[in-house]
Formats: sequence, C-alpha cells, structure tokens
Amino acid sequence: MRITNVRNTLLAAALCLAPSALMAAAGGVPGPTPQPGQQFPQEPADVKVEWAGNDTFVNQFDYVGKLVAVVTVSDAQTGQPIGNLSKGNFTATWSSVYPLCAQPEIKSVAASGTGIYRVSFGFSEGTLCMWRTGQYPVALKIFSNFNPGNPFSPGSYQGQVASLVQLH
Repeated sequence: MRITNVRNTLLAAALCLAPSALMAAAGGVPGPTPQPGQQFPQEPADVKVEWAGNDTFVNQFDYVGKLVAVVTVSDAQTGQPIGNLSKGNFTATWSSVYPLCAQPEIKSVAASGTGIYRVSFGFSEGTLCMWRTGQYPVALKIFSNFNPGNPFSPGSYQGQVASLVQLH
C-alpha cells in the first residue's frame, strides 16, 4: 500500500512539473508540431527597436559586455501587441562589425509585457571581444509560425526593422 502511494505521488508530481520543464527546455510554450504541408500565411508585423540609450557610452551597459534593446512587436493590421515570442523568434544581422572582432549575437530575450521584449546582445563565450566605439547598422527580424495545437501560439507573423547603434 505504501509503495503504491509513493509511486502515485511521484507520478502526479512528474506530470505537474513536466509542462514547465518542457517549456524551459524548449525556450517557450510547448505544443505539437504542425503536420507537414500544413501552411499558415505569414501576417505582417510592425517591429520597433530602441537601443538602451542610443548614443550610449561603451561602459554603460546593463551587464558586462551586453548591449540591450527594447523591441516592440505588434500586428501591422490591427495594432495588437504580439506576445509569447522567445529567443528563437528573433534574428539579428549586423552589417558591419568593424572594429569588432566577431559578430554580436542574441544572448537573451525576455518579455517585459505583451509585445514588449528586452533583447540582450553580446559575443560568443569563446571570444575575447568587447564593444567598441562606433556605428553599427543592424537589422532585427522576427518570425513565428502558428501552431494550432498550442493555445499560446503567437500566430504566423514576420517583420523586421533596421537600426543604427551608435556607441561612443
């Protein structure tokens, strides 16, 4: 009798923790993979970016070596904010990295509210790169696919914005 109760308790705990563990491992809200051939049209998204104090001094970052941007994402037709995006929904293309020694990469994305994201940029752990004074053109793109099996799916959206980061 006691072994059955312990087993049932452990099973119940595992079932309660499994969704949050999956969400953490996947970097977002889990859901079934859409079937091949099941396509949803991409709706346009408005993307705006504000660098943490553009015209920022090199030593005024929030973390050592990380540059932060606040990104807002909304439906281009309705103006409604687009929520439930994660790091995998964002890409950044830096036009010129001179005088940097490597391409900056997205280190983290955190939702600060519905449709508002705090995106941190930095360099790979294996490099000894650091931000330097200069102007850095960057294109930031978001892309998401609707997942009908996921009630928290943000929908099918894509959008991009170009910006100039000026550090001195």
